[in-house]
Amino acid sequence: MRHRQTNSDMRDVGALTIGELADYLRVGRTTANNLVANGEIPSFRIGRMRRVMRAAADHWLHDASRLGRSIVASTQRSKKPLSRE
Repeated sequence: MRHRQTNSDMRDVGALTIGELADYLRVGRTTANNLVANGEIPSFRIGRMRRVMRAAADHWLHDASRLGRSIVASTQRSKKPLSRE
């Protein structure tokens, strides 16, 4: 019998959903989705769910704070939507 991955299993290895990423960064879901869609925070797919490694979010936070970059300015929607692999 195969073990089905649950959200808590994925969080244990550091993989966050877009909603969890938004909570982690304390931003709206749309902002988190735009950061991923623009490629600023790398992501991957498991089935139909897009995931982000917590380490990638931490790296982005570190860079954004070090560079003094505005989150609002960097989250304008890209013209190219996420691929539906």
